[in-house]
Amino acid sequence: TASGLVVLSSPRKRIGRARLTIVDADGGMRTIMLARVQAGLIPLPRRVGRGEVPVSHEVTPALVVDETGTRAFVVAAGLPLVEEIDLASGAVTPHAVLAGGPTRASVAKVTEGMNRWARWIGDGLLAVTGQDSFLNNGDQRVVPFGLQTIDTRTWTTRKLASATTWFV
Repeated sequence: TASGLVVLSSPRKRIGRARLTIVDADGGMRTIMLARVQAGLIPLPRRVGRGEVPVSHEVTPALVVDETGTRAFVVAAGLPLVEEIDLASGAVTPHAVLAGGPTRASVAKVTEGMNRWARWIGDGLLAVTGQDSFLNNGDQRVVPFGLQTIDTRTWTTRKLASATTWFV
């Protein structure tokens, strides 16, 4: 932002509550724990026994800051949730808005991950996309989240495409 840096981070070597850190121009720092948004990576095991398949899991939410630098939005991966953070006060407001995309695959998995990407596109709108991926019986399966816009004034969504997994 014009007045500092906003960083979204996760616990080390596990999946847990995401943290939003705000660093101002003077180096002052505040951290806000996000109670509803999970983030992180459970890494592959260092040793894999004979016949074992390594399993990892990743959850990557998206972070967007509005054009005024006063609000941040964290789009959860795997949940129909956007958390709005007032950067001045640190107040967090949850919004249940997104549709589409599985929260978890219900089949046996070898590797899985849920990722969301978002951008502020102006006039109160966020654009959100991503993918959920897993292996099923040895076959990699990627389920696109699609491309949706979120109107942060009314918290309504509009699906623009079903097969999109990223955009520029």
